[in-house]
Amino acid sequence: MKVADMFRVDPQRVGELDPYAAVGLAARLIRADASASGISAAIVDIPSTITAPDGGVDGTATDSPSQSMHGLVKKGATAYQFRTGAFAPGSIADILLTRQGEVKPRIRSCIEGGGTLVVMLFGWDGTARTDDEAMAERFRKALAAKSSTLAGARVDVWGLNRIVAAIEQFPGLAFGVHEDTPDDTLVMGHHEWSHILDMTPAFRHGAGEDGAVKRIRDLLRGDRAMPIHVRVSGPPGSGKTRLVLEATRADDLVPHVVYTANPLAAESAIEAYARSAGGAGVGRPILVVDECDMFCQSDLWLRLRGDKEGGNTDLVTIYNEPGVDTETTPQVKVPDMGDEQIAEIIEDYAEGRVANIGGWVERCRPSPRAAHIVGRNLSAHPNSMHENPDTSMVWERYIAGRGELGGGEYKDRLAVLLWLGQFTKFGFDAPHERDGERMAELVHRHHPEIHAHRFRDVVRTLRTMRVLQGGPILYITPRILHEYLWIKWWDHYGPADVPSLPPGGEDDEGDAAGGRGAAGRLPTLHSRHCGMLESMRRKKDAARSVGALFGKGGPFEDGTA
Repeated sequence: MKVADMFRVDPQRVGELDPYAAVGLAARLIRADASASGISAAIVDIPSTITAPDGGVDGTATDSPSQSMHGLVKKGATAYQFRTGAFAPGSIADILLTRQGEVKPRIRSCIEGGGTLVVMLFGWDGTARTDDEAMAERFRKALAAKSSTLAGARVDVWGLNRIVAAIEQFPGLAFGVHEDTPDDTLVMGHHEWSHILDMTPAFRHGAGEDGAVKRIRDLLRGDRAMPIHVRVSGPPGSGKTRLVLEATRADDLVPHVVYTANPLAAESAIEAYARSAGGAGVGRPILVVDECDMFCQSDLWLRLRGDKEGGNTDLVTIYNEPGVDTETTPQVKVPDMGDEQIAEIIEDYAEGRVANIGGWVERCRPSPRAAHIVGRNLSAHPNSMHENPDTSMVWERYIAGRGELGGGEYKDRLAVLLWLGQFTKFGFDAPHERDGERMAELVHRHHPEIHAHRFRDVVRTLRTMRVLQGGPILYITPRILHEYLWIKWWDHYGPADVPSLPPGGEDDEGDAAGGRGAAGRLPTLHSRHCGMLESMRRKKDAARSVGALFGKGGPFEDGTA
């Protein structure tokens, strides 16, 4: 699929949806139409169970104060019937009548009570609205033929083309009907985003998380003429992405959300949306861009504000660096997760069988990502639940993944990570690939078996495992793992092995401290190495290693990095 087509909905694809997928899409579309019209989506009840007896009705909307914008929710009561596969007028009786030839009870109840029957036919492509109305008249005649009390029944038929036109009004829904997303964009709607593995466990939250979720929602719902850019920041593994997922899960926001973890795809995505039929959609699109560093977010926001087509788009960017708080770019810092929530995450996996939950919480604090990793690890290795908490074995298993602990793949990953752990982060892809080449040279110098191609393969694997995250510039996550690797480096190496890097070099973007250096230069690998040293010298767990560096006879005896 081309980037330009990502927001266009293919009618053939919609027509081929299986019943489960069609019902799910219809439910999201109806709720979106309600919310966009100021009607509470809570009145819409469409069960996902498609095989249970339903009395002729697949879902309902009750007590609506008005008709929705697109007409999917009618004033008063609405009953829904969804059909997939080929449809012809001869099938009307199958929808309306029981095997005994009587009108299905819930359809009768709705119509006699003054409600409306909405029939959505995913396999029938009426070419014009008049075709839908003609089909609706056939339904009305079939009902009137069964009972005088059903004469004049309110029936609205939605054919495939009408369904597609409504879907295209909501950018987040358009992705629900794509078979896949482009490999080079990784763009998706909220529904698809919520099914990524890391997003599926229960959301554990305390007062801090609740406050951040409310603030993001309030900012996106604000009554304003201009778009807004919400910057969400926090350390690696602090739960930034999950927090934004929950904040945008609200019924009035979710159909407008488009998510990408690839900042380079963001501009293409919004341009494609503006050019599609959805460019004239309902409400303001919300573009969520993950792993969006300071310079990417600045460029993207300037582009969106200055672009006539993309200028109505709200932007949410996520990264481990904060920005500058302004009226149009408010900052939301993800709070440290409390011990109670950390414990709940671990126990979700261990089912309350952990002997010393407090000890594990202490080793994960304050990172929810670390707690999920520990919880999954304990669940896979139950004997560890009754041992003294020791995250070193957890991290070893995490690095090994599905491979053999101590095997060749594990050893290569560990070797690469130990050296990467000496830096706050490093460039890998264009335009910062020189960083990656220098890191490959450094690893090869100490591990001759890991040549440049092997180094890149290992890094790509670690990205897939989400041990490394980021765009062109990568960092280790969670932060606790990064600190563990930094300390572990000293079990293998010593002060004489500390990387010797010139202060100058190819420019790249800012490090965790943010901003440009003297004369407008951007931090390099040298400054990132020094930044990690300065960060770790304040950690009590790193006292032995820091002493070797900053103590008498160490390479930084004068106390400066």
